[in-house]
Amino acid sequence: MGEWLAQTPAVAASIAVVFGPGLLVLAAVGVRGLGLWALAPALSTTVLTASALVTGLIGIPWAPLPALLSTLILAAAAFALRRAFGLDVTPGRRPDRMRPVLVAGIVLGIMYTVLRLALYVGEPAAVSQTNDAAFHLSALRFALETGAASPLEISRVIGATSFYPSGWHVLAVLVPALTGATVEVAANTVSLVIGALAWPLGVAYLARSAAGSTAGAIAAASAGALPAFPLLLMQWGILYPQLLAVAVLPAALGAVIQANTLRGEDSPGWRGALRVVFLVAAAAAAIAVAQPSVLLAWAAAALVFGASSLILRRAAFGRRARALSWGALLAGTVITAAAWWYFSRSVSVTWPPFAGKVEALLHVLVNAYLGYPPSILVSALALVGLIVAAIMPRLRWLAVVWLGFACLYVTAAAVGSPLARSVLVGAWYEDPYRLAALTPVATLPLAGVGGAWLITIGIRAVRRMRKGHHEAEAEAEAEVEVEVEVEVEVDETGGRDDLGPRVAGVSLALLGVAAAVALVLTPQIDRRDVFVDRVDPNLYAVTGDSFLTADELTLLERLDELVPEDAVIIANPSTGASFGYALSGRDVVPRTWAPPPEPAYSTLWTNLRDVAADPAVCSALDAFDARYMLDFGPGEAYPGRWIMPGFTDIEGQPGFELVDREGDASLWRVTACP
Repeated sequence: MGEWLAQTPAVAASIAVVFGPGLLVLAAVGVRGLGLWALAPALSTTVLTASALVTGLIGIPWAPLPALLSTLILAAAAFALRRAFGLDVTPGRRPDRMRPVLVAGIVLGIMYTVLRLALYVGEPAAVSQTNDAAFHLSALRFALETGAASPLEISRVIGATSFYPSGWHVLAVLVPALTGATVEVAANTVSLVIGALAWPLGVAYLARSAAGSTAGAIAAASAGALPAFPLLLMQWGILYPQLLAVAVLPAALGAVIQANTLRGEDSPGWRGALRVVFLVAAAAAAIAVAQPSVLLAWAAAALVFGASSLILRRAAFGRRARALSWGALLAGTVITAAAWWYFSRSVSVTWPPFAGKVEALLHVLVNAYLGYPPSILVSALALVGLIVAAIMPRLRWLAVVWLGFACLYVTAAAVGSPLARSVLVGAWYEDPYRLAALTPVATLPLAGVGGAWLITIGIRAVRRMRKGHHEAEAEAEAEVEVEVEVEVEVDETGGRDDLGPRVAGVSLALLGVAAAVALVLTPQIDRRDVFVDRVDPNLYAVTGDSFLTADELTLLERLDELVPEDAVIIANPSTGASFGYALSGRDVVPRTWAPPPEPAYSTLWTNLRDVAADPAVCSALDAFDARYMLDFGPGEAYPGRWIMPGFTDIEGQPGFELVDREGDASLWRVTACP
């Protein structure tokens, strides 16, 4: 962990970027307590991405100063509107205070998740050995050099002009701009903050909003216990935008639950309603600018909760209000269905099923997705919570959401029907990894519900033993509903009965012991690739045969000393050369794992090594203004990668001059073309 401590400035900057803007705006709006901290990453994403979009449109490069000024302007505007319209908390409402057991659960969850992720990544400067990492690191380098980070600009890194959700990039690029850290350090520290801080806080907020502080504490303490998230998305892809979107999803759902107080005796009134609507919209916007497909999951879960709330509280609504509410719910359903259909039809790259239906169902029940080891304790608590939620009307929506997410995963993993796959999971590329990462959003709150219910049952058993058999029977007959909140109650003598908090504290301590044992026994959980039946011990380790090899990395790190600043270097992206631009700053083409679509590149793909004999090769090089090339080998036969014979075996070929070599990796200047 010494390497992480050495990067304290980058870690601190990442925390400031992910939480700072959101905390300022939320505090200006009047949000306090857990909601302030849980919603801060979502608000930061929305505020900074919107600011980058505006500054980009008016020609101001994205950098820390524009980010700070735009945040201060928005916070000041929010505070002014709050004071002008009297949008303070309604008098008489209790302040949002976090109980000690909830704080303890959050701290435990953060500590465990930090260790789990940091131990896997290894060093802060490690490079994810995955296809998508090349694009995302190149996008950070591009945004840092040009100031173009908004969703309308970031795709220029690969020569495109299309919209791309750049919420993660807008945040991450500020870290090297503030500290001078490399783009790979920024990517890792920002992802650590998102996965190990934002995620446990969001899970705690969602579970507490749904079922109380004890459920929130247990859910938060278990936040890093399921490999499906956040670890899986630090391995597969690497899907940095998906990581951010899923991490803020629980807080965004928690904001929807808070909207349930807009009517009834505890209603905050129209002023409070405006605040809640703002929070819900801002949190949903954060998901949209990070990874829009996750917005579909948020909308579906929010609609389930909304329908459940309307059914349970129909007596609190008048006829007109009831009609308007159901009309809004119907409109939301139509919009969500249309967006779902649009995304499912617009995706072209898909993954096939890999498991049987029974096997996929077992994955869901024991949280052993995609061949990862099962999480027995959390799964047991979640199954108890699922039963409790199915029994309790006010929590039934959570069981439905869990079932929906589980069905999406089973569809991607085991259903062979092309139509069913396209309609149901096409928006997620029919990718079981992306869908497995959604399931903890419902599983962890259910585990919190199950744990809180077991604690409640245990406390009642102890109290019955104290009161005697007959009094206990009378008490049991008076109970009409299972409770999942462990409250501090006043006993018959007027003293405080702290049995509930003590039992909850002991339960958290046991979870902490289980977490410590898990870290000792399995400090790293290997990545499983079910599509090629392969287990990767660590995708951040640079070795002699990794995607980016040790020789390739060494050569790329001195590339800026070997070629002129305006030089263009052509290469095979199915080797470590796809990281060339990100790690060196020199224009290595392509800047991503995918080959360029230009026909000229196809010529180089097959015939570059024959430049002295084939005149078409020089014309193809001219299309990219390239006179240098990297020979990192032929590539490999792996999903998303190709064998490209034209880029290898340059030694001895006429028309090339060796510039530098590191082991099996070499840099050449093309001399055959004028």
